[in-house]
Amino acid sequence: MIKNLVSIVMPTMRPEGAVDTTRETLLTAQDHLLEFIVVTEDEATRDAVTKLLNSYDGKNLESFQVLYQKESRRPWKASNDGLRVSNGEYVALWADDLLPQPGWLTAALEAFTNFPDGIGLVGFNDLHWGDSLATRYIAHREYIIKYQNGVLAFPHYEGWIHDLEWDKRARLADRFVWVEGAVVEHLHYSFGKRPKDSFDEQSEETWGLDKAEFDRREKLGFPNDFESVI
Repeated sequence: MIKNLVSIVMPTMRPEGAVDTTRETLLTAQDHLLEFIVVTEDEATRDAVTKLLNSYDGKNLESFQVLYQKESRRPWKASNDGLRVSNGEYVALWADDLLPQPGWLTAALEAFTNFPDGIGLVGFNDLHWGDSLATRYIAHREYIIKYQNGVLAFPHYEGWIHDLEWDKRARLADRFVWVEGAVVEHLHYSFGKRPKDSFDEQSEETWGLDKAEFDRREKLGFPNDFESVI
């Protein structure tokens, strides 16, 4: 673990979205040291993001990796592959349709003072849900290890619903705080902020079973019935 380093882990299959999100993340977090880890099975995405990161002349990028995997990877596998090679004290699971606003990371990191031992999960204001639901988070690495058995994304879900379980688990453990000033807008198609594409359609196919599994686990109290991945 590298103290004060923030690891951004971004599974992606969209070249344009990945480049836009990566660029805006770097530009709006220039006061902080970042490690960017992009996980993809798409050659165009790999090449576009690598080109952008190779041309980046900012001083806040400690390192970057593009994990190119030819075989198909489920979202939780891609996310946890990125986590496994990350080095930051803080870890954020990113998406390729996020638009971070200036000051988002400063506000998020300051919120960790709410946790005396530095362990916690901070939710961003995404300009849609308010504080009722945060769809993206930054976690202290010790939160991931101690409270989630070393996983950033849960292998019992096929799609992206694991963020709901993070939220619930962190709140139940009194390890969650929502930060109004940490604005990371989610440009999701369901908000009418971008067109739906084939990747969205694939995610929709998994929603019904994933939601049923989430409801089952919530009723049981989210038992730790999965294997650690690191």
